[in-house]
Amino acid sequence: MIKKPVYQGQIDVFCAAYAAINSIRIAQGINLINARKLLHEALLNVAKDLELFQKVLDQKTDYVFWVDNILEQESKRGSITVKKAFPHATEKLDNHITSDDVWCSIINWLSNGEKRSCLFQFIRYLPTKGLFLQHWTCGYNLLYNNTLLLFADSSLEPDSLQYIYKKELGTTFKNLHDEVIIKPYTLRLVEPILIS
Repeated sequence: MIKKPVYQGQIDVFCAAYAAINSIRIAQGINLINARKLLHEALLNVAKDLELFQKVLDQKTDYVFWVDNILEQESKRGSITVKKAFPHATEKLDNHITSDDVWCSIINWLSNGEKRSCLFQFIRYLPTKGLFLQHWTCGYNLLYNNTLLLFADSSLEPDSLQYIYKKELGTTFKNLHDEVIIKPYTLRLVEPILIS
């Protein structure tokens, strides 16, 4: 019996790059050829440092540096601006940031301009697989009175998240089995630079 073929993205670990590229696509409407060029540029840049590239491949990083690099390169081209939602937060110093803080930041950002998006890393427990999943995604739209955030997500996995309800969001590891944990220090806010 032939096993199902693997699909693109299923065995690579480039969700952070895809999230950044999807945010650029939302802001500027880039086509797939230009999206591919951005991915190639991102891979070539990180491959310049073999030790760092190995960390990317082995998932021994949070990928924040890579997302920031991709967004910074595009920002230098003059097409987007990028903000850190919580500029003073770090991996070790964001415990005081609540899920309400994160949700309000996302609402305020997405509600006050067109073609805006937010990128972040989340952690999710998958009880059927007995593992914790870390994943980067790009949020772009709020529905149902700002209680549901839609993702422009790169994953095609059957159990991938394409949206999250506010009530499912957490920022700490309490009640992880029924929450998605967003790491506040990873939250980036992207918008287009509109040329008049």
